[in-house]
Amino acid sequence: MSLSVAIRQRGGCAAPFGLRADLRALDTVLITLDHGHVGDRRLDAEIYAALGWDVDCGPRARLDDGAAVARRRLGWRCRSPLAAGWEVLPQPTLDVGAAARLVPWRWSWWCGVMDGLPRAWCREDVARAGRMPRYAETQRLTVALSLTVAALHAHRQIILQEMGHE
Repeated sequence: MSLSVAIRQRGGCAAPFGLRADLRALDTVLITLDHGHVGDRRLDAEIYAALGWDVDCGPRARLDDGAAVARRRLGWRCRSPLAAGWEVLPQPTLDVGAAARLVPWRWSWWCGVMDGLPRAWCREDVARAGRMPRYAETQRLTVALSLTVAALHAHRQIILQEMGHE
């Protein structure tokens, strides 16, 4: 039995995640995910930090500071390299919608349960000259985690290409 959750063509303008992506941090996150970690806010923060986003949790000012109280209520937050404001840190390790946000621009994706196992893939929509499109497929404990890992592997492929290591 096969159950399909979503196939979506990425279109329009999206904020590129990899503006300041860190290959070493991304590899560390992928190793952590390979060891079975799931549903952890710190891991979500490490994912966004590896992709070049600013990540923050809670107050850094004195406790009597009014801004510190407001920040404590917000909890984990992140900011895109292209944005001026902060937003609540998504949970890609738990939520399929948040995991789908990690898929690189101009890449298609699918996630779902196939043969009783959560799976996901990401595929480059437009092949580079004379080459096959890049592709990442994973199977993890949950559908959201599968899509998160596939999207991170896609970003890793993009970073390696930019570094000249295809």
